[in-house]
Amino acid sequence: MYEDFYSKTIRDLLSRGLLSTDMKILIICAGELDKNTFLDLGFSDVTISNLDERMDERLYLPYKWSFQNAENLTYDDNEFDYTIVHAGLHHCRSPHRAMLEMYRVSKNGIIVFETRDNLLIKISKKFNLVEDYEISAVACNDYKYGGVENTQIPNYVYRWTENEVIMYIDGLKMK
Repeated sequence: MYEDFYSKTIRDLLSRGLLSTDMKILIICAGELDKNTFLDLGFSDVTISNLDERMDERLYLPYKWSFQNAENLTYDDNEFDYTIVHAGLHHCRSPHRAMLEMYRVSKNGIIVFETRDNLLIKISKKFNLVEDYEISAVACNDYKYGGVENTQIPNYVYRWTENEVIMYIDGLKMK
């Protein structure tokens, strides 16, 4: 399950010493899954952000809540140790702009969980097993929310390629 991969990856980064539970973390395009994942792992200084006006900050306690557009974050440069997004960049008008904002507000780096363009996805698209536009996300929200910038307009599912993102782990360039 995708949520299990998310939690397992954060737990692995903790065990390797790349993350620590006292770091200042911003999670963009976030929700209850993010809160529960970081709470279960013992993080203490987390800010949950989203541009969904229906969200209630009390639901994210003990963490901070902030209404934020991922493409135009109101935070200062290097304000957080890490910025994280889980399955949210593809809801932005410009996923690349949101990623640049993540870099801007982060001292140490960013962690991104998004679908990538690969052979399995291409085959799945050919047989209509995955969507190019997330109509189902909007349908599940009474055709009012869940699309581009959480509007009723279904968003294109941008799938990243390795050539677009170069990762550095422990100072080593990875692909």
